[in-house]
Amino acid sequence: MRQCRFLQLVILTISIGFISSVATAADEMNIGNDGIAIQGYDPVAYFKSGKPVKGETSHSAMHDGATYHFSTAANRDEFTTAPNKFAPAFGG
Repeated sequence: MRQCRFLQLVILTISIGFISSVATAADEMNIGNDGIAIQGYDPVAYFKSGKPVKGETSHSAMHDGATYHFSTAANRDEFTTAPNKFAPAFGG
């Protein structure tokens, strides 16, 4: 009986730690107060040119609750077809 309660306590403790770490990771997204991700830089352009390129508000898309800006409509379209390929890892 004692071993069963101990095992339940261990499982509960691990579960709480896992849930809080997932919540913390979501909170650490690089999103400004305005809802713009990665300070308005184009995540697709970075892969194409190897340097940060500022996006335009006229070329934007939503992903995971954040708005991304792109330097071209083509980059926006490429992002929307495979957002996880270009979205910043670990919140940016």
